[in-house]
Amino acid sequence: MKQSSSKPADVPSSWDSYWQGSSDTAAFASGGAQHPALAGFWQDFFTALRERNPAPRILDVAGGNGAVIRHALAVFGDSPPALTCVDISAGAIDTLAERFPGVTGIVSDARKMPLASASFDAVTSQFGVEYAGVAAISEAARLVDEGGRLGLLLHHRGGGIHAECTASLAAVQRMQRAAFLPKAIRVFEAGFAALRGGSRSTYEAAVQQMKPAFEAMEAIMAKHGRHVAGDSILKLCTDVGHIHRRLQHYDPAEVLGWLRRMQRELG
Repeated sequence: MKQSSSKPADVPSSWDSYWQGSSDTAAFASGGAQHPALAGFWQDFFTALRERNPAPRILDVAGGNGAVIRHALAVFGDSPPALTCVDISAGAIDTLAERFPGVTGIVSDARKMPLASASFDAVTSQFGVEYAGVAAISEAARLVDEGGRLGLLLHHRGGGIHAECTASLAAVQRMQRAAFLPKAIRVFEAGFAALRGGSRSTYEAAVQQMKPAFEAMEAIMAKHGRHVAGDSILKLCTDVGHIHRRLQHYDPAEVLGWLRRMQRELG
């Protein structure tokens, strides 16, 4: 089930693009966010919760790709708890619904969630709630029922994970400004049309417009490293280039569908 609430005007649009990964991108599902210490923390957290309450109501705030949800389901096994996830990104909630059909998804600003006070036995967040500010942490605490648990993993400013995530966000934002994905879609649309006998000049013009976007992606990797954002920048460049060189061997619907999903998820 999916619910929605309005997002305030001051929420950056980049948050709708920079949420943690999906089955297509897998970009942000590697690196620091998968460190064994994090898995150990959530294993202990949910095990202790299960021992006290075998059927808890759990809310995950700024849930991204569902990393915390996955840990909860692993602990509870065949008796999954009532799970709710709030995220500012509609794209994140859509993907969560696909990955975890039993989770209730809510699109909302974490600073003011449309939920009753003390309505959850546990409220969690992994590297997400802090981006909405201190008010979001207070809001998360408001939702914990008496005797419940609040589990928040926050970045240590200047630490390795914080630096990695900061670089990844900057890289994705630069990719957005370069319009890499919209330009790639235009190239492939024109290329497939040309293969069917359409205008060659339209295709060649799209290729020329794409060149600065590729140069921008190379500049991003030169600045932040080729593995920035969990290899997503490198993988995009490599995959788009490979498909373009062998365009006649690919199905237009599959390629364009993939690119549009990527555009929806990464901007």
